[in-house]
Amino acid sequence: MNTPIAAVVSATTVGVESVPVGVEVALVRRLPGFVTIGLPANASREVAERVRSAMSACGYDFPRLRVVANVTPVELRKRGTGCDLPIAIGILIADRRCTPIPDHIIVVGELSLGGELRPASEAIVAGLSNLGKIVVTDHESAATIHAFGGRAWGATTLTDAVELLSEDDVSVEAYDKEFAPRAPALPSRTRGRGDLDFVEVRGQDDAIRQLALAAKTKTPVLLVGNPGCGKAMLAARAVGLLPDMTVEEQRDLTRIRAAAGLVAPGSEPGRPLRPFRAPHHSVSPAGMVGNSTLRPGELSLAHHGVLMLDEVAEFGRHVIEMTLQAHGKKQVDIVRAAGAVVMPSDFWLIAASSPCACGYLGHPRRPCHCTDEMRERFDARLARAVPKDHVRIELSMTSVVMLTTSEPGKTTKQWRDGAAV
Repeated sequence: MNTPIAAVVSATTVGVESVPVGVEVALVRRLPGFVTIGLPANASREVAERVRSAMSACGYDFPRLRVVANVTPVELRKRGTGCDLPIAIGILIADRRCTPIPDHIIVVGELSLGGELRPASEAIVAGLSNLGKIVVTDHESAATIHAFGGRAWGATTLTDAVELLSEDDVSVEAYDKEFAPRAPALPSRTRGRGDLDFVEVRGQDDAIRQLALAAKTKTPVLLVGNPGCGKAMLAARAVGLLPDMTVEEQRDLTRIRAAAGLVAPGSEPGRPLRPFRAPHHSVSPAGMVGNSTLRPGELSLAHHGVLMLDEVAEFGRHVIEMTLQAHGKKQVDIVRAAGAVVMPSDFWLIAASSPCACGYLGHPRRPCHCTDEMRERFDARLARAVPKDHVRIELSMTSVVMLTTSEPGKTTKQWRDGAAV
């Protein structure tokens, strides 16, 4: 008698892209057991316990045979828990308790011990990378995919997923007929950092004017000033000077954030803001470009947004070199033991620095204690840390009188639209 074998299409994430994987499940007439091939050792043990418990909680008897699940390609390193659902579905198909699934359906999802589907970042990346296919996953991930015009069926439990896949017609045409494709709606606000606005800034109109001009072409900027003059304050609001994101940019940003595990479960789908990333100067090279698991680093998380390097002269030499290379190529090339990937990295670079090593050169009240040699070394280190084509903006300390008596400044929208330039 032939061994029943079921095949299910799933997906995993490599870098910021979705890679299709095949899940084959065979029920072998041998001593009962559960063997998973193609996953890391720890993941194999964990998925077996989750799938067995979830099936029992949903009322499905676990086969009294040896279950062999093969996740292909075997040499590809998989990450995450998105293979739980396809393995469970494959067991039910091999046991003839669920109908076979066509290749245009991608099954991705994590199972709880009680059989509920939990959000899986791999599902969002798969849905935003394979817009022509249908992704079966949890409701929250499906909502995010729907927000960008993708196709997805959301399920609450393993039982719901089986019922969805057992429908008479699960073709793309039937899906489009039932769920009319809709163009992704552009969010009402896709720029800025929350409620931060330039109207809160006093006494720095010249610096804001130069930032607004540099934002039109995303020219690198170097803010130079004494501690407390407002460098970080200006940089945090500068992201609002960039134009609204297009639908494609929103999709790219959501895919990158999902690949990094930064899409919070239950968050409002499809409303990403332009990112503002400000890593500390002690950040490691792996944290900047991506770690050994090929997750995105700060350079990719700042894609379509602003990357601020505060006290840029204090960053490590390797970090600065990688940042400048990524800024010039608008992409990050990562080679690790797990593989080689290319991730997008198109950001507006804003660096900030004190004017000297002690920080008080040109301060109206405090003297500078640096020698000429110290200043020369600091200037040389600062020159190596920023692109050659940068715009240098000198900031001055704002007096308390000006802060308390001056009128409110122009809004970010006025600066962006050119009314205040």
